[in-house]
Amino acid sequence: MSGWKKGESLKAGRQLLRFIREQQNVIKPHPSKCPWIEVPSEIVVPDWGAVATVEGLQPFVPLQIKVHKPRKIPKGGCPGMVAFSGGGYVLRDFDMAADLCHRWTALGGIAIDIGYRVAPEHPFPVPVQDCFEGLKWVARNYQDLGLDPETGFVVAGESVGADFALVASHLYIQEGCIPAITGIYASAPWGVSKETVPEQYKDRFFSFEQCAKVPGPLDIECYEYSVDYYKPDPKSPLAYPVAFPDHSYLPRTYFQVCGLDLTRDCGLILEQVLKDAGVETKLDIYPGLTHQVWVTYGREAWARKGIRDSSAGLEWLLKKGESQ
Repeated sequence: MSGWKKGESLKAGRQLLRFIREQQNVIKPHPSKCPWIEVPSEIVVPDWGAVATVEGLQPFVPLQIKVHKPRKIPKGGCPGMVAFSGGGYVLRDFDMAADLCHRWTALGGIAIDIGYRVAPEHPFPVPVQDCFEGLKWVARNYQDLGLDPETGFVVAGESVGADFALVASHLYIQEGCIPAITGIYASAPWGVSKETVPEQYKDRFFSFEQCAKVPGPLDIECYEYSVDYYKPDPKSPLAYPVAFPDHSYLPRTYFQVCGLDLTRDCGLILEQVLKDAGVETKLDIYPGLTHQVWVTYGREAWARKGIRDSSAGLEWLLKKGESQ
């Protein structure tokens, strides 16, 4: 989304993303040489963006998913991770969260990337509801997927996907779903607004002004462009997870925050709010870096720390009972 401005063509942005993926695929190793296997599939979940039938039944909708798994899976199954990619509410493809999923498979786990629908065709709250329904589908089918949730069941997301991970985890736990979520991975979340920032932290919420014009993948115009298409309720916890009244029941949660990121204070405040509620958290901060730069520039030495920390954060989420 780098360089997008309000009024520019969303179609052109999506075409650019496809072009970038085509170029990246040229240099990708052959699947037979990778230590993981990627299996695309399709699931069917309730469509909360559609009108219920006369009988009161909710229609269903197909969602694409991609399963990432190690080549060797133990008989008892593997730790599971449900992943939601970023994309500013309006972009999404299965390459966006692929590196995160591959880091999970390197730890011996199986990752399921949920292909939620995006705005403007599907505005708020459809994308986050797709994520929640996708999470529940994985939970119902964990045995068929080769998961052993006793060894770990993590919900993960990057950028707006981190918000979806937090919201879906809240809803999942509130609904009493099983198996239990054992960890949340939230890299560079957007999940705080001026309307939802807690009173005691309002004086810490200034990154939208401080970093409004910082060059990089996310400036204020790009952010407003995305939000205009998504049309979230500015006070809803489904849009801004900091607004949930209680966070104490969440499992341990890992955060990444970039110092020159427009949404920097969203991540810092979310981490503090969870910590205030008694949730065990781990936070890595990257001074001088913009929004998730390792996703785009992961080959650069200065961006690799974010990737190393990501792997360490995932590993920490797997280590039950061990502190930081």
